[in-house]
Amino acid sequence: MKFFITILILSCLSFFVKAQEMHPEMVFVRGGKFKMGSNLGAKDEQPVHEVLVDDFYIGKFEVTQDQWKRIMDQDTSKRYFKNCGNCPVERVTWYNVMEFISKLNQLTGLNYRLPTEAEWEYAAGGGSLSKGFKYSGSNHIDVVAWKDGNAGTSIHPVGKKKPNELGIFDMTGNVFEWCSDWYSPDWYQISEKENPTGPEEGRFRVMRGGSWFHDHTGLRINEREKGNPEFRYGYVGFRLCRSASDTGTTRKTMKETKVVLPVETEKSCQLTYTGNEGFLIETVNRKILVDGLFGGIKGRWCDQPGDSISMMMINGTAPFDNIDIVFVSHRHSDHFNAAMTINFLKNNAKTFLVCPDQVNDLLKLTEGYPDVYGRIIHINSVEHPVFYFSMNGINIKAMKFRHGSWIETDTVTGKQVDIHEGVENLGYLIEADGFTFFHSGDCSTTDKPAFETYKLSAKEIDFAFFDRVFLRPEGMKIIEQNIRADHIVLMHIEPGKSDYYKSILKDYPEFLIFSKLMEKKEINKK
Repeated sequence: MKFFITILILSCLSFFVKAQEMHPEMVFVRGGKFKMGSNLGAKDEQPVHEVLVDDFYIGKFEVTQDQWKRIMDQDTSKRYFKNCGNCPVERVTWYNVMEFISKLNQLTGLNYRLPTEAEWEYAAGGGSLSKGFKYSGSNHIDVVAWKDGNAGTSIHPVGKKKPNELGIFDMTGNVFEWCSDWYSPDWYQISEKENPTGPEEGRFRVMRGGSWFHDHTGLRINEREKGNPEFRYGYVGFRLCRSASDTGTTRKTMKETKVVLPVETEKSCQLTYTGNEGFLIETVNRKILVDGLFGGIKGRWCDQPGDSISMMMINGTAPFDNIDIVFVSHRHSDHFNAAMTINFLKNNAKTFLVCPDQVNDLLKLTEGYPDVYGRIIHINSVEHPVFYFSMNGINIKAMKFRHGSWIETDTVTGKQVDIHEGVENLGYLIEADGFTFFHSGDCSTTDKPAFETYKLSAKEIDFAFFDRVFLRPEGMKIIEQNIRADHIVLMHIEPGKSDYYKSILKDYPEFLIFSKLMEKKEINKK
């Protein structure tokens, strides 16, 4: 009899422990009035307006990978950062989070949810105990946040930095956090004064708090960011919330929001050739410049932009105005203009630059770098041969590829040398407005293993950009076996040779050949 009682007690204890594990550690936040927004920030943070929030509970920590696995019964292999159970879960869509919360509520009998944007900002600012800090818990960001500059190249376990006034950790940095609200840049002009829950509908959801990946973006308490709720971001997670009056009964704690699915309409994309392997990509809402800031090139082995196009890019003159992201795949000593790149970023204050570390190392030596370095995303391709991230509504997968060889005779030794040996080269898979682009940079036709490793064939690509050397048999084989693309854009066309390439590719309608600088091609699809 004692044996069965012992078994029963142990079973109850096991159930109790597991039930306790289901309940995240929460911090009580006494409600009150506060000034939301900032007149010193971006326009979507204005105007500063008074808001009242009721009492609520918010997660002491961001939801971790172990907690995610415990509720979802999935391992964390889909996460970008693995083998860190106490790190915040990331690469979860907003809708993934809704599924997590639904399952958690079924298991606990409570009504967990995401915080509203107002609740998030109130709690991040210290609530009724606020000391008015710029970041959550301090004016000195390194004390409270994992960010670019102290995080290395990854997220970190939760709770390792100083908490804020309420004892909440990591509300600045580590990972951005999804909020429940739809995003609108004008919301603060019409927001309710009591317990606002955001617009009724929208395309993007609010994200708050900044991340390990960012140096400035989103890190201030008042700063607002947005994300596509269907996208997975390598720097976005979430934190749970619960109303203080929650008794566990099923009831609505927030007004319902309407999910607006995009209507299937014809999508349009325009490509503009800028020379070398440079292209301006324009979708309905986005402008992307790939390898367009190289400057002059020695010799006549391919088209080059020339002074007039270069000045249009530097000054942000149409069509090079309002560019979201510039991608640079590699640098060469004979054709990479660092000064041009810095001047472009100075003249185009909202544009971000994505590049390998080697490019950033050269930019560091260039006058004006301190003015723009916060918008330069440089990737260590040795530590991260594959790197996922998203910004400005664009999904990006950066991949390390071997740079193509260029053999010349050494003038001193007379030996044949590869002058491109050691040059870092990144390829980019880019998703924007329903289009997918793959730009291979100066990839080598000998790097077939990389294409197989990255499994690009699993992705339906609208435009794939390849060097003309891929017309060789080994290059065509790589394309045929590893790329599913509607259109293949040929790069590095020699001056006056476009008709030649058109003639040899007349039986391959998927190849696009540009004949002259600034030529445009527009493609439509459903």
